[in-house]
Amino acid sequence: MAAEEPGAGVAQVVEVAPTRRRTGRRFAQERPLTLVDRIVAATAHLGILLSLPGLIYALVLWLALRGRAPYIAHHARQSFWWQFLTNVALLVMIAVLFVAALVSLGGSLNSNSTTSGVGLVGLFGSLLGLFIVLIAGAAFAIGSALIGALAAFVGYTFHYPFVNRKRKEHH
Repeated sequence: MAAEEPGAGVAQVVEVAPTRRRTGRRFAQERPLTLVDRIVAATAHLGILLSLPGLIYALVLWLALRGRAPYIAHHARQSFWWQFLTNVALLVMIAVLFVAALVSLGGSLNSNSTTSGVGLVGLFGSLLGLFIVLIAGAAFAIGSALIGALAAFVGYTFHYPFVNRKRKEHH
């Protein structure tokens, strides 16, 4: 009779680490993340609520900690460029809103009394439409920053849309 190998017929359990699909991957660095690391990284994202001071805060964090704390520097860099991009976009939208208001108002003032009502309705419609786009853009920017802050606090990487992702180097 042949001897059975040890462990034959016993089911082996293989543990599979859970994957995170929507929140990104855990950040790999030499030392484990501390609570302070995660809080500081999250505050870089929340700086968008302060506009220009938040932009400066994210820039200072990124430049000061890029060699010593790569997790914080990554989130600060993402936050800085996102805030810069959204501030520029919102300023452009405000400029367009202002120009549209001036053009519509000028057109309604130069027209005769029978068409001035149509000009004022056009002015109101264009201002309302641009204002809604402005508010929606600001809500998207702040909502994205809140998601980034949550991801940073949990310990995951986060990338904003349209913000600098590292490109693969070609050899």
